[in-house]
Formats: sequence, structure tokens, C-alpha cells
Amino acid sequence: MSLRRIAACVVPGGMLALMPKCPLCVAAYVAMATGIGLSMFAATLLQYSLIAVAVVCLVYSIAHYLKERKGSSGDSVAQEGRYGCHSARRERLARDQP
Repeated sequence: MSLRRIAACVVPGGMLALMPKCPLCVAAYVAMATGIGLSMFAATLLQYSLIAVAVVCLVYSIAHYLKERKGSSGDSVAQEGRYGCHSARRERLARDQP
């Protein structure tokens, strides 16, 4: 597994694990980091947005991993999974050349 694939699962998972559970903590972290104060509503919105982004990234990376794993039963299938539509283009170009 490449470092990129590992990071694709670890970063959103770590973000979810380390996310402050209360909106006031989110507001405090933002205030400490930037000096900008947030209202309770804005902190709650920011918290839910960050959670949604992390969950979407995590689900996407897991789905991509499972899709690639499913298609890696043979070398030709793995190549198609890795290169996507470019493999079909390569095959067409190879057929057209004398």
C-alpha cells in the first residue's frame, strides 16, 4: 500500500477522532489559532461541516480501495483499474498501429 492510500484513510479518521465534541471548543480553537471569535451558531455549523467533509472523504477512500481491490484479481484487470479509461485508449491505439 502506498503512503497516499494510507493517508487517504488515516487523515479523515484522525480528523474525526480529534474533532472537539462541543461547539464551544471549536470556537475556542478557532479563536486561539486565528484570533477571530465565532458565535455558537457559526461554531456549530463549522463543526458539522468538518465532520461531513471527513465522513465523505473516509467513505470515498474506502469505496475507492474496495473497488480497486475487487478489480485486482488479474494483471490486466489491475491495470484497467489503475489507469481507468486510459487503458481503453491505449488498446485502441495499439489496434490502429500497423
